[in-house]
Amino acid sequence: AAYLEKFPRMAEIPTFGGFKDGTFDVEQAVSLKPDVILMNIESKQATEDAKYIEKLASAGIPLVYVDFRERPFINTEPSMRLFGKLFGKEERAEEFIAFRAAEIARVTDVIEKAKPARPKVFIERAGGYSEDCCMSFGDDNFGKFVEMAGGDNIAMDIIPGTFGTLNPEQIIASNPDQIIVTGGWWEAYVPGGAWVGVGLV
Repeated sequence: AAYLEKFPRMAEIPTFGGFKDGTFDVEQAVSLKPDVILMNIESKQATEDAKYIEKLASAGIPLVYVDFRERPFINTEPSMRLFGKLFGKEERAEEFIAFRAAEIARVTDVIEKAKPARPKVFIERAGGYSEDCCMSFGDDNFGKFVEMAGGDNIAMDIIPGTFGTLNPEQIIASNPDQIIVTGGWWEAYVPGGAWVGVGLV
């Protein structure tokens, strides 16, 4: 609702469901006559299982996967280059890639030279999103950001891949120095770390 209020033209944009939740409507998508359909890489398994690629290909519509979430440190640059080719903006894509690399280096170069003490960090992913504790990040996405910024992500060696869940006992035993909470349903969030018995914020 907030996005719609800020960008009312969104109400005019047609939708055709999603792959991952099984609501994708092939007929509706084809009727819009897109040149290409872009999807997040996390939908790849669902699209293959439902044979959406073949169905769209029969209508002459290619499906292109991009990823800025599952493995952003590996896939952001090739995803941006795909955007550049699709929209005829290769030079602009390379400008973005160079800017991103330079901004990351601004942090990592300082950390490398200073070699500060590395605090133990717990990242609560989408705090308050559900009643369950404690969604976090493994070796990519925010987990990788923490490592590059000079912290030790306590879930790095516990969660295989990018996303996963810790149990409260693991967090308490790790005794993190810092807790970072990403966006979620804030009304349901219990501040102060009391939800796992850790009194840090």
